[in-house]
Amino acid sequence: EEIEKIAKESDAVIVAGGRESSNTKRLAHVAKQHCKCVFLVENAKELENTDFSKFSSVGVTAGASTPASIIKEVIHMVEEKTTINFEDSNSQKA
Repeated sequence: EEIEKIAKESDAVIVAGGRESSNTKRLAHVAKQHCKCVFLVENAKELENTDFSKFSSVGVTAGASTPASIIKEVIHMVEEKTTINFEDSNSQKA
């Protein structure tokens, strides 16, 4: 499963999507099995006070019904707060 790979290769994982979404909760649960630092967020603003400087790699994934605009906002937030750059896809690791 892609989320396992992302989580194993990342210092932190951000799962974007609704907190009540069973798909998003499953992604976060699987990520937590392979990565110590997992953030479940509904929007990028929830990451405003997060210090990403201690992470050399951050994986980003999203629930199936998460709007592309939310995913882009989350990626943009991480890129603003770090030197990490992402490729353009729905499940990502940089």
